[in-house]
Amino acid sequence: RSIFVVNKIKKGEKFSKNNLRRIRPGHGLAPRYYEKVLGKKSSKNLTPGTPFNLQYIKWKKGIVLQ
Repeated sequence: RSIFVVNKIKKGEKFSKNNLRRIRPGHGLAPRYYEKVLGKKSSKNLTPGTPFNLQYIKWKKGIVLQ
C-alpha cells in the first residue's frame, strides 16, 4: 500500500482525508506517513491517481517529517 491522490488538489490546498488515500499498489509514499501529511499544503497542482511524493509538500523552513 501507499498514499495516492484521489481528488484534484490545487497548489496551496491542504491535504485531507478527502483528497488522499492509502491504496494499492505501493508506488507512492509509505502509508505510515499518512497522518503526518494531512493538513500540510500542496506545492503544486495534483491530479487523481498520482502516487504521493514528499516533493508535493510545501515545506516551512526547519520542518522535518519523521
